[in-house]
Amino acid sequence: MGMHFEREIVINAAPQAVWDAFADVSLWHVWSGAVTDAAWISGDPWQKGSRLKVAYKLMPLKVESVVEDCMPPERISLSGGTMGITAVSAFTFTAQADGKTLVTAMQDLEGAALAMFGDSIKPPLEKTLDLWVNGLKSKLEG
Repeated sequence: MGMHFEREIVINAAPQAVWDAFADVSLWHVWSGAVTDAAWISGDPWQKGSRLKVAYKLMPLKVESVVEDCMPPERISLSGGTMGITAVSAFTFTAQADGKTLVTAMQDLEGAALAMFGDSIKPPLEKTLDLWVNGLKSKLEG
C-alpha cells in the first residue's frame, strides 16, 4: 500500500520566476529548509534521464533521483528511492489569472519498507513538503 502527499501554495510571481528559483538546485539548501545538499551527478540539468542526488534534513537520507519529465516553467517529475522505498515526486507551476503561480508539490511512495515505518514516516514527509512550498514562497516574496 502506497502513500500520497501533496501541498499547494500560491506565490506572488509569474511561473517563469518561480521555475527559475526552483531550478537552481545548488541553492535548494538555502531556501527550502528541507535539503542540506543537492547536486547533479549525471546528464544536463532538468533533462530527461539526468540524475540528481539530494540530502534531506528531517530524514537523514541521500536520495538519487532521475528526471522523468520536465517542461519548464510548468512541471517537473522525478523518480528515485532509498531503503526499499521508491518515490515519484512532482512539482507543477500553474499560472493564475492574476499573474501569480499555483505551486503543487506531490510525492507518491511505494515499497515493502513502508510497512516497517508505518505512520511514523508521515510527519517528516509532510513537514518536508511544507518546507519546500513555504521556502519557495519566501524566496520569491521576501
